[in-house]
Amino acid sequence: IIDCLGAYHAQVILLQEVNPLPEMAERYVAAMKQVGVEYSQVHQVDACGVRLAPGLAVVPDLNNGLVVLAKAPLKLKKVAGLKLSGGFGRCEDYMGLQTGELRYALVAEIENPDTGKKLLAVSLHLHSGIERNAFFIQRINKAIEDGRARHEDFEDIVAVIEQDQNRRLDEIRLLVKELQKLDGSGHYIGTIVGGDFNFEPDDPEYRELERAGLQDTYVMANSHTE
Repeated sequence: IIDCLGAYHAQVILLQEVNPLPEMAERYVAAMKQVGVEYSQVHQVDACGVRLAPGLAVVPDLNNGLVVLAKAPLKLKKVAGLKLSGGFGRCEDYMGLQTGELRYALVAEIENPDTGKKLLAVSLHLHSGIERNAFFIQRINKAIEDGRARHEDFEDIVAVIEQDQNRRLDEIRLLVKELQKLDGSGHYIGTIVGGDFNFEPDDPEYRELERAGLQDTYVMANSHTE
């Protein structure tokens, strides 16, 4: 991983499922420095189990979460560890209580010291569950036609899929609301959102982000090369 990151010298890196925090984020920074690239980091734990103090936890090695790395001379500051879903409980660096799946967005501010301009960078990990796509539904329908699945089972699966999808949509709407509030201050020239979205292009979640004014950088890059 370090070799890959060091080869590209990216200005901003958004990571998910970094474990354990904060130690692993600090290891990334130290290792990148050894290959001649200096980064700063901010992070947010999103899976902690029950953790009462440093070294005192039900699952000691579980302190998983999100990281934003910014390459020097960029300045990096944590704006928020925004809890998107999960109900009761919260995870922090050395203490936390998690009774179910928690989902967060790590919102960071990145400033160019030469120009003074700032932007927001978001490392995001949305709810996973069962991801709905046309291929998946097609395969289930084929199984019903072949007598290998019951229609009632299909309805149950679709209901679960819709629940998972609605949870991701609610997470996106909460994030967008927070970003609009921050952007309304006029301090930022733009926002970058990246991470583990757990949806496909043209899914309802994708369209929800488009409606919020975000553009798919993969599509933008390909349109420039054609």
